[in-house]
Amino acid sequence: MATPTARSPQALALSATLTGHTGAVWCVAWSPEGGLLASAGADASVRLWAPPPGVLDGGRGLANGGVGRGKGPQDGPEVEAAGGGDGAEGSAAGWTCLSTVGGDVFPRTVRSVAWNPDGRTLAAACFDATVTILELLPGPPPSLVVAAVLEGHESEVKSVAWSSGGALLATASRDKSIWIWEVGGTSPDDVECVAVLTAHTADVKALAWHPAAELLASASYDDTVRVWAEDEDDWYATGVLSAHTSTVWGVAWESGGRPAPRLATVSDDRTVVVYRRVPPPVAGGEDRWVVVWRLGAEDSRRSGVDSVGVHRRPIYAVDWGRGGWIATACGDDCVRVFGPTRGVPPLPIVSDGWASDPDADIPPPLPPGPDACAAPTASDGPPAEEHSSTPVGGGGPPPVDGGNASATDPATDVDAASAVDADAFVLVGVAAPAHAGDVNSVAWHPVEGRVLASAGDDGAVRVWRLPGGG
Repeated sequence: MATPTARSPQALALSATLTGHTGAVWCVAWSPEGGLLASAGADASVRLWAPPPGVLDGGRGLANGGVGRGKGPQDGPEVEAAGGGDGAEGSAAGWTCLSTVGGDVFPRTVRSVAWNPDGRTLAAACFDATVTILELLPGPPPSLVVAAVLEGHESEVKSVAWSSGGALLATASRDKSIWIWEVGGTSPDDVECVAVLTAHTADVKALAWHPAAELLASASYDDTVRVWAEDEDDWYATGVLSAHTSTVWGVAWESGGRPAPRLATVSDDRTVVVYRRVPPPVAGGEDRWVVVWRLGAEDSRRSGVDSVGVHRRPIYAVDWGRGGWIATACGDDCVRVFGPTRGVPPLPIVSDGWASDPDADIPPPLPPGPDACAAPTASDGPPAEEHSSTPVGGGGPPPVDGGNASATDPATDVDAASAVDADAFVLVGVAAPAHAGDVNSVAWHPVEGRVLASAGDDGAVRVWRLPGGG
């Protein structure tokens, strides 16, 4: 197996810093058309942001999700312009907070937000054990109002995720359960719980639906990822993935319309793992989940990733963008972007990506970037309470025994390596630091493939661009 060549990453260009939250920001989520950005935080609020028209839509009129624009009494949080961002610095100050849903709706921390694919509703997970469905009103200015409140969990709700068709909403909680709700097509308050999944043995931290099929991935404090499927109204774990040795904080499917998207997971053990699903050789057989790439401190040399790419603290979130890049949010205050070097190339992106050539399988050469993310020092404080976890595992590659589904590692399993080629990634971009504290969330823009948002313990939301595109 050829070893990819390490290269110096580019520094991510900061386009805007959005402030207004008064505590840690736990989650950011772009609307499906990319004209709105939602954020959720420890200050028990959800905020709705819009960029200046034309900044993120290439002139295609996507700003504000296609709804009217105006300035209302809720506007006012500070928005800082940033230099060095592909010409974006002049327009960053035009970002606007369109709407804030606060303590009159959410009595405690809002941990996660997710847009329905139709762009009309936003689900919000709260630590009061409820999920609130917010409806987007066109305005002007656009605003969010409560459409429904879902009750049933016994403890804090940690994650929400909509299926690709928008008919199913999954919610995950500290009570170890996952609830699947069916949402009616006529009204956002027409909601019914159709399944409760209880196989995890500890908090369920994150959820992600397959981009095309009704497959749900869940990440847990029990160190596993489970992949769920439905069979005649019964939901079951079709895969139990155990490549991590500590809490799995984040999970993301590969986007971009591929027929067999891979699955990325990140953990308190400071590793990134990418799985590929291998269909059974005969009908009715069992799926196998093969580890095709893993990055931890011990894997960096084999992966061709230099010291900048090594996560020095737990990794709290991951997102896989349409440009083929994987972004991670880390407790060492950094955002990192990894790009493929071989295997399945990214889909062509004409407007803003390096993959306008469909035959290209590597990013363009990168000039020297930042030296490294700072390693933890003796003065560093303990992690935030929400990020407490089990101790980080010891040296050596973690086991990849898949529980009741097969999961093998091509680095150590000859049969698996011959059956499925490992897919190599290298570090192509980094923000070091991205925030003055833990980075809790990253989200790629759904249209402009080089743009991503991040959220941190410092109370800020930041918008970045990976250099190299238009």
